[in-house]
Amino acid sequence: MQNVIGNLFIIITTAISVASLFLGLFAYNKKMKTKAIQKIELLIPKKNRITKFSEQWVSAFFLAFGNHAFSKRQLITIPFLLILYSSILFVVWYLWVLTFRNPEHIIPQHLPLTIKVALHDFIHFGFWYSLLLDVMSIYLIRAYINAGLSKGFSSVKSIVYFSSIVLGVMLSFTLIVTHLKNASIEDLYIQQGLYFEDRPVMTWNPLEVIRSSLDFIDNETMIIFTSKGAISNYFIPQAIMFYLSMFTQLTLLIVFISYMITKILHNIRTVAIWTVKYSGTATMNAIGFILIAGIILLALIYLCLYVISLMV
Repeated sequence: MQNVIGNLFIIITTAISVASLFLGLFAYNKKMKTKAIQKIELLIPKKNRITKFSEQWVSAFFLAFGNHAFSKRQLITIPFLLILYSSILFVVWYLWVLTFRNPEHIIPQHLPLTIKVALHDFIHFGFWYSLLLDVMSIYLIRAYINAGLSKGFSSVKSIVYFSSIVLGVMLSFTLIVTHLKNASIEDLYIQQGLYFEDRPVMTWNPLEVIRSSLDFIDNETMIIFTSKGAISNYFIPQAIMFYLSMFTQLTLLIVFISYMITKILHNIRTVAIWTVKYSGTATMNAIGFILIAGIILLALIYLCLYVISLMV
């Protein structure tokens, strides 16, 4: 019963709010409408700070990678930024281990073995696949931005394209990780001279790969049980590869969110100006009374259904 009263209270409060809004608008004269519209345009301008920030970010993106697919500067900037970001991530990983996994607070003379092996495997294997993912991401992001600048975006197009890029890059990442794991197992058996022994095969499980890649500190490894015993294998830092890919898609995320916020603000601005502009007219009065009557009718229907349910 309390839930029913609460729901009815919400409906009635909504009806009163709508009625108050329209009654207030009915009293607006032409001068008041003009001032109200000017205030709305001041509070929600056509070109807001979010739009300007997005445009500046896009300009920085084009400055770094060029505005067309065959820009020569990206031959330098993509590898350079990949090396820079990966170096930062390895340093952060090392500092974390030094701070939180070093109870005696001793500065080691050498890198911890886990980081040393991960760095070796990243340089020889992971770097090139990360470079491939970055190139793919940058080409898709550039196409997304250029399409938006030339043709504009509808909300549906923007969401579909954004989702397609993120999904495509993530699926590619999971395929690469699965391939690297199977290649690592194959190399292990060849190094141990187990040419004719059956190898375990890692199946493609995108969700599991992404889940295991979120842990930045504890890198995933494998223990392979062979006829020569259990052997540790696979030290490629897939978490670092994952976050490198996320950094590359940061531009896409910023542009997408900025566009969506700008679109929402534009719609709010349009509706607010239209409401003020046509307030007090016969059309607006009719719409207001229809909305109020509809809300009251909804409350009555809800109450009737509740009474019928009690009788049944």
